[in-house]
Amino acid sequence: MKDILKHKFIIKAAVAAVVTVAAAIMVIYGINTGNKGYSKTAGKEEGSITKDDDGFVFRLKSIFSGTGTKIDYISGIKLDDGIELTVDSSGVDTSKAGSYTVVYTVTDGKVEESESVEVNIRDAGNADGNEETEEEPDAEKTDEVIDGGRKYPVKDIESAQIELLSGKKATVPCSTARYIKSTKTDSYNIKKNGNKYQVSELIVVFNTGEEQVLETIQKKID
Repeated sequence: MKDILKHKFIIKAAVAAVVTVAAAIMVIYGINTGNKGYSKTAGKEEGSITKDDDGFVFRLKSIFSGTGTKIDYISGIKLDDGIELTVDSSGVDTSKAGSYTVVYTVTDGKVEESESVEVNIRDAGNADGNEETEEEPDAEKTDEVIDGGRKYPVKDIESAQIELLSGKKATVPCSTARYIKSTKTDSYNIKKNGNKYQVSELIVVFNTGEEQVLETIQKKID
């Protein structure tokens, strides 16, 4: 009898250990646990947004990308029918390594919900690595900008106020070395799950030639 009880205890302990390990793996790799882990592809969101009786279910991954690289916030997301998606990425500075936040907002015409996702910008040489890169806060103070053959220290100038496609306002930091020259809207169509969607991107163009997406909106085309 004692041997039977002993075996039952060992089996229960083994099952508990397996469950614990499985849960840890799910947390590390972001398997069905919401916004956990990083997308497998650099510079691209890979997740899903669905809707059930209790509301919207966000299963989004954190994004990692190299400096100066355009990020694809939408094409890798699986989306239920009838959901309109807006991504506010105006708080991301793709020119500087650091951790930023983008906001995914969905609506079915009746209910609206939002979810925040981390974007980790890494030095271009470490874009595919696993280590996060922290921005050096004092690095800009030693930078210089060349104008007409003369060197001038980089200084912050008045931030740009940009109206997004959704009607919201965004503040974009500017300096004498990097400031906004113009804005533009790119629109294109994509197919997902047999459905056709129109994607609109609000893009700012800097004096350096770099382009950055401030907001992306995806709508289903009937």
